[in-house]
Amino acid sequence: MKPTFLHIGKCGGGTIRSILSKNNLGVEIIHAKGKSLGGSPKKIIIPVRDPIDRYVSAFNWRRADVPTVKLSMEEKETFETFQTANQMAMALSKSGKLKESAEKGFNNVAHVCQSVSGFLGGKDFAEDLYLKGSKFYIIEIDDLIKNAEREIKKCFDLSDLNVDVKNKHVSTKTPISTFLNECAIENLLNYYKEDYECIKLLKMISE
Repeated sequence: MKPTFLHIGKCGGGTIRSILSKNNLGVEIIHAKGKSLGGSPKKIIIPVRDPIDRYVSAFNWRRADVPTVKLSMEEKETFETFQTANQMAMALSKSGKLKESAEKGFNNVAHVCQSVSGFLGGKDFAEDLYLKGSKFYIIEIDDLIKNAEREIKKCFDLSDLNVDVKNKHVSTKTPISTFLNECAIENLLNYYKEDYECIKLLKMISE
């Protein structure tokens, strides 16, 4: 059975897929809502990134002037209301239409609406997969190439791996802000609470 690669947006997935392809390593790729891991034991490769950092990156990527990015009507409406990731995160603790717009943004902006726990079906489901014999290979985005090389070698039982690939990051023309104030951070910690718990579990069971 092929290993499963959970391609979670803004976690270096494009670069990891390039490494897999360059080395002719076959995987089942899950990169969209609606696909399920299923309950049978398997090898699972998961890139992870701090959820708040990933949120800011996803917001700015979708809002930026990148030719390859085509926004949905819902995303366009979100960016008419919120110009920065900080504004949308702060609005989660507001009331009325502003909060409603923020909630729609978190549900509709690509990759912002995705999460590690969502891809896995929740922390409990991930733990159940582990207890049934699944093995998790966690690739943290910090020092991505080095971490990807180590985990992919372990997953496929390889002694050598070609990691000479181009960085998939696309530069943007639109000035971006990565600033988050205390209110925004508190709201995001609460919003992504399950994601933080899930990542903590994954790191523990992958050791």
